[in-house]
Amino acid sequence: MLSIEWLASLFVITRRTLHRYLQEHNCNFREVKEAARYKIAREVLTKTSDSIETIAFNLGYSDIANFNRAFKSWSGVTAVAFRRKNKSE
Repeated sequence: MLSIEWLASLFVITRRTLHRYLQEHNCNFREVKEAARYKIAREVLTKTSDSIETIAFNLGYSDIANFNRAFKSWSGVTAVAFRRKNKSE
């Protein structure tokens, strides 16, 4: 699961330093995490045939309903509709 501690360790900085950096850029960890999840979800939906349930689990969602709700709030469409649209183009 993506955590602020894990992300800070990638940059070899403390959690607090990362938090301050994000504050300076008018951002927070939750926003970064959700943006990353959305980007990964779009890519996986268009480039694989993984089930929606598998994608949701791999992105850290405990159930498919929460993933579907998040994806629709990000994109305005369901994950299934997004996949259908982007597979046919």
